[in-house]
Amino acid sequence: MAVKLPDGKIARTQPEQVKKNMDDIESIKSELDIIKEGIASAYKIQGSEDVADLNVLEKAEDMNGYVYNMLDAGNLVNEDASTLAVQIGDNVVFVWNGGDWYWDRLAGLVDTSNLCTLDTDQEITGEKTFNNNIKLASDGTTSKSITFQNSYYSPELRSNVYTVDINAHFNPRNTNSYNLGGSGIAWKDLYLSGVVYLGSGTQFTQGSDSSLAITLAGDDKTLRPSWDGHYNLGASGYQWKDLYLSGIAYTNKIKAAANADVKITAYNNTDILSLSDSSIRCGAHLLPTYNQDKTIGLNADAYRWAGLYLKPDAPISDGTNSLTVVAIPKKVLFVQATHAPQTSGTITIESYTLTADEMALIDTTKKLLLCPAKTINSGSDPVMALVSYNSTTGVLQYLNYGTGVSLSEFYLMQ
Repeated sequence: MAVKLPDGKIARTQPEQVKKNMDDIESIKSELDIIKEGIASAYKIQGSEDVADLNVLEKAEDMNGYVYNMLDAGNLVNEDASTLAVQIGDNVVFVWNGGDWYWDRLAGLVDTSNLCTLDTDQEITGEKTFNNNIKLASDGTTSKSITFQNSYYSPELRSNVYTVDINAHFNPRNTNSYNLGGSGIAWKDLYLSGVVYLGSGTQFTQGSDSSLAITLAGDDKTLRPSWDGHYNLGASGYQWKDLYLSGIAYTNKIKAAANADVKITAYNNTDILSLSDSSIRCGAHLLPTYNQDKTIGLNADAYRWAGLYLKPDAPISDGTNSLTVVAIPKKVLFVQATHAPQTSGTITIESYTLTADEMALIDTTKKLLLCPAKTINSGSDPVMALVSYNSTTGVLQYLNYGTGVSLSEFYLMQ
């Protein structure tokens, strides 16, 4: 029984509504069967195959709609030699199109193992290329960082340190704002092949001969320590070799090490000044900085030189007057000569002949002097002076003046 509602619709009784619902279900089922038959006629499930078997499979028109599930990953080759990349689990269909055939993908598994998620910790083991910026956002209170950790073969052995390859300029966001490393978190070694720039112009550059060239900025161009009088250049057992200067060396002390010979050498390798444990040797003119300003030694007992040794005939001059230094002769030969007694006021020339051994002691290139020693017998002290010496015969002639002298001693000096 049916009841007509105010809106014009017909409200059936419960048995009639059940029958109507059953009729609708049967209609839907019929439509699904038609769709199923259409799908079955278009796609024919063939099972699972691998890439190699499908590539060698002989293709035919009656294979149109064949569906395969892939057992491995690879490339399925089409008739025109193009390929379809497939993964394990993909469903592919063979399509025959009027003589031309190819493979098409129906469905596949989505591999999410290589995707980066928003809020989980992940390890990336392969190589990733980023064509844009990597930005670390900050909440204003917590600092962010990129951490490159060591990989461990064992808990005791830490090795195979990962490296970061940078194929671009590595610049801070803001100039003069960030440090490379810090207190208690320092980098180990720094390898460079170019120039180190400090501040506004100071440069450190390696030369072609492995030398280090320093270019200093500023007007004074000064390389100085940060604390006056506290740092050394070199150390015991770690000495610099040569020091090249073109100006003035200001120092409080020059000290030669034990058994060392410190030398100041001219441009032509001639030693100008040599300092050792026992002597100071000067190989050039020793001049004061200002004329008539300094002395050699001081007029005080504590600052006097022990002696002054000059070559023979060396001049000593004050600029107007000069004094010639005469070489002090040394004793060459001691002679005892016999003389005839002299009377007062008598001067005679005496002769003395040297033996061959005595002649060998005489240097004929030097002056020969005669110096009386003492009187052996009674009489006055002799007055003697050399007259001549014959280097061939060995005859020595000299003046003799002395009363009552019969024997005297004298020295031959050179």
